[in-house]
Amino acid sequence: MCAHPAENGSERRGGESAAQGVKWRHIVAEWEKGPALIPMETILDVVGNVYNSNAPRSLPVAKDYILKLSKDGKRAGPCVDLDTFLALMLKQFPAVPVYPLLRPREAPQFGKGGM
Repeated sequence: MCAHPAENGSERRGGESAAQGVKWRHIVAEWEKGPALIPMETILDVVGNVYNSNAPRSLPVAKDYILKLSKDGKRAGPCVDLDTFLALMLKQFPAVPVYPLLRPREAPQFGKGGM
């Protein structure tokens, strides 16, 4: 089972990350028993924060690994196994975490393919 960010009945609001809506208690309970699947939206939020990027899907780690690890969750669509994701992030070190002051995020360019 994959915990869905909006399974608690609330929709994502502007500026709210997918990680804020995931029912982490359910994920921890799953993880204690075996594999725990995390929604792809949440995984990409984490990757965006770790790599200090507004476009996590375009990062090599996402294209080359994470998107290929996707499994179909029963309720949430594409998900990634938490253990696999954590192992991947550890293998990426020392490339992550990116120090945000050395590589600040750029604001989207309105009207130029941005928001």
